[in-house]
Amino acid sequence: MTTTTITGDTWDVYFNDRRYRNLLGDFEDLITETKSLIRQGYKTDVIKNKMDNKALSLQSKFKELGQILLDEHEEKIVEIQQKEKESSYENPQVEMLKRQDIEAKVNLIDAEELFNLVYNANPKTTNVYELNIYKKAIESRLTEDENVRLKPYFDVLV
Repeated sequence: MTTTTITGDTWDVYFNDRRYRNLLGDFEDLITETKSLIRQGYKTDVIKNKMDNKALSLQSKFKELGQILLDEHEEKIVEIQQKEKESSYENPQVEMLKRQDIEAKVNLIDAEELFNLVYNANPKTTNVYELNIYKKAIESRLTEDENVRLKPYFDVLV
């Protein structure tokens, strides 16, 4: 099994991806099988013929995963750009009213309703201002146990 360490480098993105680690496991299996054939005394030509198809298949899987990861990153970039566009408010007065509405709503609900509001919030549509309002309400109104219980859901929104 290949062990990898997080270096803070760009390539760490791959090491954190389960699909990539699975392909690395398949690659290690291929190497182990090749070593086994060598130990069993097979000729190099026979080993090469047996392993060529497996190696090509694995190579295409790595290429497919690379394309999938590129597509996923492109989607994230588009999503971030879209959020940035939404941040430039076309009508500041309407935005101020929305913000006041959110603040009033959060101030009027009890702790359990606050928990449900955060639990059911959509990460794609919840903006930074809403997150800040939720965070302030969570810190001021929830107990430490409730904070711990709610933290994973809040982290998804961030």
